[in-house]
Amino acid sequence: MLTEDYIARIIQQAVAALGQAIGLRKSGQNLEALEVIQTALQGLFGIPSSLLYQLEYSSILDTMTREGKIDLDMVSVAADLFREAGLIYESLGKPASAEPSNIRALDLFLELAFMDIDSVSDELNQKIIDTQQSIGNRTGLETSSGLYYYNWYKQNHVQALEALGWMLEHTMIPDPETIEGIKEYLDTLLRKTDPELQAMGISRQEVETRVAALTLIIDNLDNQNANKQEADG
Repeated sequence: MLTEDYIARIIQQAVAALGQAIGLRKSGQNLEALEVIQTALQGLFGIPSSLLYQLEYSSILDTMTREGKIDLDMVSVAADLFREAGLIYESLGKPASAEPSNIRALDLFLELAFMDIDSVSDELNQKIIDTQQSIGNRTGLETSSGLYYYNWYKQNHVQALEALGWMLEHTMIPDPETIEGIKEYLDTLLRKTDPELQAMGISRQEVETRVAALTLIIDNLDNQNANKQEADG
C-alpha cells in the first residue's frame, strides 16, 4: 500500500514538472515540454503515459482512489498535466493528438467541480470553459452530459447549449426526468427577450434548434412506445 508521504512526494514532483513544462512550452521548446509531461504522468500513475489513453475513465479514477476516497490533489494535478499535454500538441499544430489529452483533462476538471459544485473556483470554471472550447463537439456522451449539467448549473449558457447540441444530435435520451429537465431549461430561455439572450451570448435560433431536436427525440420515443403497446396488445 502506498503511504501518504509517498503520494504527497509524487504529487509534489508532478507539480514541479508541470511548472517546468509550462516554462518550456512558453519558450517554444514544445518537444522538451512534452517529454517532461509524459514522464510526470508516468511517475504519477506508475504506468507509461501512452497507456493512460487506453484505459477507461473509471480505471483512471480507480488509480487515484484510496480506501474508497478519491485523492483530489492527485486528480487536480493529473488534470493539469493532461491539459498541458493538450496545449503542447496544439502548439505543435497537432489538434488530433491534443484531443485525447484535452478530453482526459476535461473529465478530471468536471470530477473536481462536481465534488462541490457550489464552491467551484473561478480558476477551475475557466479551465473547464477553455478546455471545452479546445475540444468543441468532439467528446463522448458521458463527457458531453457532464458538460451540459455543469454549465447549466453554472449558467454558462453558451457552453451548456453547445454540449446539449451534441447530446441531442448523437444520442437518444429515454429518461423522462432528463427530458423534462432539458425541456424546462429551453423553455426558460425561450421566455427571454432577444436582447436578454444576446446578453447571455446566445441567439433565439440556437435555442429553437435545440428545441426542435428535443421534440424529434420525444416524438420518436412516443412512436416507439405506441408501436410497443400495439405489438403487446
